[in-house]
This record gives sequence, C-alpha cells and structure tokens, in this order.
Amino acid sequence: PHLPLLAALAQRALDPAILQAFKPQEILSTCWAYATLGAENRPLVSALAFRACDPEVLRTFKLPQMMNLLWAVTKCGAQAPPVLVSAVNQRISEATGLSLSSAGPSSSSSSSSSSS
Repeated sequence: PHLPLLAALAQRALDPAILQAFKPQEILSTCWAYATLGAENRPLVSALAFRACDPEVLRTFKLPQMMNLLWAVTKCGAQAPPVLVSAVNQRISEATGLSLSSAGPSSSSSSSSSSS
C-alpha cells in the first residue's frame, strides 16, 4: 500500500475539527481500511475508536459493525476503549442472553464430569 499517503491522511484526520466530523460509517471504514492495508496507524485508530464511544455515535452502530471496529482497532495494535468493549458485550447479551464474561466452561459442566 501507499504508506506515505496513508500516514499523511492520518495526520490530517487527527485534526480535532476533522476528527469530530467523522460519522459512524466513516469511523468504521477508516479503521477497517488501515487494518486491512497493514498501515497500522495507532494514533488515528485510537482516536477514531474513542470518537466511536461518543454516545451519539455509539448508539448508531449495529453489533456486526461494533465487532468489525473492535477487530480493526486490535489489528492495528491499539487498545480498544473499555466503553466500546462494554457496549459490544451488552449487545451480545441482549441478542443472545450470553456475555463475553460468561463465555467459557461453566462450573456445572466441570462438576458433572467429576461425578462419574
């Protein structure tokens, strides 16, 4: 990819006025593009992830979009904001009755295997 061009675009996008103008789909598309192109620009991706945590922005994302955003953020080596992780967990819980914190073996399955 054209890394110098992507770096210049990232630098411009980090201008606070421009960053605030990013719409939800633009946040997702930009993070996804940097992740898939291997142009892991942590400052930009982190700033966009925090922009996505604005309540007005966050409420517009559907679960698959939020999951894609989390993937892109982590693929770029940035830390996912806890608010974003919590929102994904909440949406998963609402959709399935499960949560990320309860994923994994339950204590009842381990106790039933020891009662043989």
